[in-house]
Amino acid sequence: MITVVGLQNPGAEYTNTRHNVGEMVVRAFQERHNLPSFVPSSQYAGEISEGVVDGQEVRLLLPTTYMNKSGSAVKKALHLPEGLIVVHDELALPLGEFKIGYNQGAGSHNGVQSIIDALGMKAFTRLRVGISPTSFFGNMRPPKGERRAKFVLQTFSKKEMSTVEAMLPEVLTALETILTQGREKAMNQFNVS
Repeated sequence: MITVVGLQNPGAEYTNTRHNVGEMVVRAFQERHNLPSFVPSSQYAGEISEGVVDGQEVRLLLPTTYMNKSGSAVKKALHLPEGLIVVHDELALPLGEFKIGYNQGAGSHNGVQSIIDALGMKAFTRLRVGISPTSFFGNMRPPKGERRAKFVLQTFSKKEMSTVEAMLPEVLTALETILTQGREKAMNQFNVS
């Protein structure tokens, strides 16, 4: 079984925030594949949906811990460490872009660091979804310091949400490729820039 985790902060006040783009992707994946509705699970400290996608058993997890405690939920829900895919926001990528990574450090992402700490390893797949603002000329302008924490907790603007919605089909296809054809094939296909 593959465990796909959409990192989020729980609660209505965090709906459509930049930090919750991982949750948005995983919910869209659940809908696209007609998987069962998410149900709360105290056992896994999150919302769970389980089913089969193209012959592959999948467990979707949206932790209901806060972002910096995600590792405890992931550890409970994980079937096999090599079968973990974490979908999360990434300030090191511009809005509208995504990358597939494996066996990487957390950078400055507290949710990913929590998972690494809880599992005692970083050998898992990450689907990093860009949220960084860009200038008129396309240069990234990620916020620094205290502005960074405020930025990730703000809701997407209408224009930004349009960009996210336009990117979603390709992100979902990348996730499907990881599940059905493997991480290497997906990285070769989607990590082109």
